[in-house]
Amino acid sequence: MPGSRTWGGGGLALWVAAQCAGENQDQKGDAKACENYWRERLRWSAQAGIEYWKVDWGERCCDPAFRRMLTEVAREEAPGLLVEHARCMGPVNNVPGSGRFADADASLVEQSTEILGFSDV
Repeated sequence: MPGSRTWGGGGLALWVAAQCAGENQDQKGDAKACENYWRERLRWSAQAGIEYWKVDWGERCCDPAFRRMLTEVAREEAPGLLVEHARCMGPVNNVPGSGRFADADASLVEQSTEILGFSDV
């Protein structure tokens, strides 16, 4: 696939929560402050030789704009880093009805498709 990137699996990887420090469901930080927070951590990852981030749960887990920002900032600050975005769902997909993703609410499918559009994995 043109422009696709791969990871050999031999380096360091992190599991990252989709949120800034101190955020909760009642309080989200300023967008620019959040971007700066992640820029710093991405620079740390680049300096430490981290090659892969898996981003899934967190207060911004269902926010494609946050995830897109994180990916764009990663490409600037840590160009060798692969960012995987996993759309969080509870056990057995947490989808009402059949429990099958194919039968999920259209907004869940649209959101997941959008996230896959910029996820490296």
